[in-house]
Amino acid sequence: GDDAQPGVAVRCSAALQDGAAAVGRLTPGATSDAVTLRFDVAASARNGTAIESTGEATSDETAAAANASTTTVVERVDDVRVLLDVTAPRVLAPSDTAAFVRASFENRGPSDAAHVAALLVVDVLGVEQINRTLVATRVAGRSRTDDVTLDLAVNASVAHRTPIAVSVLLVAPAADDAAPLTRASVVERDVSLAVDKVASTALLVAGSGDVVELGASVTNHGPSIAADVVLSFDLDVPPRIEQVGGARLGVAVRVPELAVGESFAANSSLLTALTDAFDGTAIECGAFVSAVDANLVDNATARVSVAVVRQTDVAVAFDDGTPLVGPDGLSDFLIAGRSTVTFAATMRNGGPSLADDVEFAIRCTHPPLGYGPPTLSGTAADVATVTVVQEGGSTGTTTLAVHVPQLAAAESLGLQYVFGVADEAESGVTATISCAIDGGGAVSVTRDVLDVADLDVSVGLAAGSDPLTPGAGERVVVRVRARNVDAADSAVLDPIEPAVHVAYELPAGVAVVDVRLVDGAAALDTSADGAVTARGGLARGEEVTIEIELDVTGGAPDCDECVRFRAEVTSEFDVRNARDDTDALALSLRKVCALRLVSIDEAAALDAQFATFLAAHPDAAVEWHAGGDARKRSAEYDVQSRDDDDDDDLQQRRFG
Repeated sequence: GDDAQPGVAVRCSAALQDGAAAVGRLTPGATSDAVTLRFDVAASARNGTAIESTGEATSDETAAAANASTTTVVERVDDVRVLLDVTAPRVLAPSDTAAFVRASFENRGPSDAAHVAALLVVDVLGVEQINRTLVATRVAGRSRTDDVTLDLAVNASVAHRTPIAVSVLLVAPAADDAAPLTRASVVERDVSLAVDKVASTALLVAGSGDVVELGASVTNHGPSIAADVVLSFDLDVPPRIEQVGGARLGVAVRVPELAVGESFAANSSLLTALTDAFDGTAIECGAFVSAVDANLVDNATARVSVAVVRQTDVAVAFDDGTPLVGPDGLSDFLIAGRSTVTFAATMRNGGPSLADDVEFAIRCTHPPLGYGPPTLSGTAADVATVTVVQEGGSTGTTTLAVHVPQLAAAESLGLQYVFGVADEAESGVTATISCAIDGGGAVSVTRDVLDVADLDVSVGLAAGSDPLTPGAGERVVVRVRARNVDAADSAVLDPIEPAVHVAYELPAGVAVVDVRLVDGAAALDTSADGAVTARGGLARGEEVTIEIELDVTGGAPDCDECVRFRAEVTSEFDVRNARDDTDALALSLRKVCALRLVSIDEAAALDAQFATFLAAHPDAAVEWHAGGDARKRSAEYDVQSRDDDDDDDLQQRRFG
């Protein structure tokens, strides 16, 4: 047999020695046993190789050999397939995936396959297509080649969920029914977005003017680019919170693309709490981020609560100068029926927030005194209420409870309370009045209680008689007397700057000719027209007497109560008994004429005298008849005449 062909070897049976086998004796018609010649054809033997076998039989009895031959052709039988595997069902963008595709050939047939080839296509849809030819020179039968790998790099710009199609087609050995083998993957973006900050403070004080900045910054921690990033807000703002700047509340912010490691900040909103914002409320703010074109590894959500609190600084203190003892100039003692002791306190809210239901109390202890209603001042006076509780006894107490429904920042409430010293207050004792603010300061005043002076004044005639007679030449003196009555059973206060004021009204023909101080140590002042003033000289038990002398001339008119005097004694404070502090005097004038009856014949002799009389008395209403000539005045009057001998021969005539 010919075993010279590659991949073909002859394997002889045991009966064959050196290619020959002895059959032995062979009878006519007989057939010997078969001698088997076996050829081993390797898988690598070439297809179409011819194996020729020739048999030759010889024997001692035959001269010529008997021949027989046969030819066998080697036919290769293989079953080549291509294997395909995608190692990553999803590919991140960006990424560089090693050995993304693994491909190999498998020969399931008994024969070797030579010159095997396949076409590998990787198509990142719409982005990139990779074509690669896979070649194997020989693939042994019933074996598989090592994997051929293909790396895949995907850049950041590839969109989320972009398909990756992978296919391989066996092109050699060719097959009529060859179909590509396909696998699939997808490009995906994974992003981790974090919200870094949403509030600048966790506490907002009402009315402070402080602001809270509500906003957020978003960072992309990768690994992929984030597209269509949206930062949204969930905001719950309680009443009395105002926006003072920044972006409009709750508006979402969109960024088309955010690279790995990059950040963006939303425009912040600035909020402040008004002074009357409710205590204990909260500004609830949440921020969350999303990305449309990505798988969110960490869809960060941040929520904060900004507490709104009120802070007030309400203080109550007595005012400077409290207590104030009055009246002015008399602060060194207490005067029965006159002095006052004033306590003043101010409550102020230093803020910055509104204070609700503010209360305080002032408690005072004192001897029995008169009370004045409390007065309120300040911006909160219209809404505040004061309750006064008074208890008498040897030591009285007064409590003032103040309630203010609301006291705004910087608002104040002033409270003033006046104690009056009663008329019946015991003099000669020492009194203490003290007041204290609950939880605050205390003030007090201690003074001696004194009785006031009791001044009186009187006006009368010291010389002369009423009515006064003009031209009579008599001495007319008006006397004004002022006294300070000494109360022996009490401590009496000397009057402060006592003065006696005398005002007078005098008709024509009446004049003051002298003003003199006849008793006391006062200082006289006559500089004013129609008035006289005597100052001082009215200590306890003392008196002052002033005399005013008048001249009543014959030219004075006939009138009723036309000479008037009014006197008043005064001090810097009201005296105890004001009813006798003033007095007045009114005097009348009555003319008295001594007339002598004359005959008509004497008219000429008296004419000159009559003319003189008329000149001196222009208001006289006289009609005088002489010699038939009449000088007539405006009216008629009665004349009473009395002769000088007092013989009661009063004559009365009517002159017309």
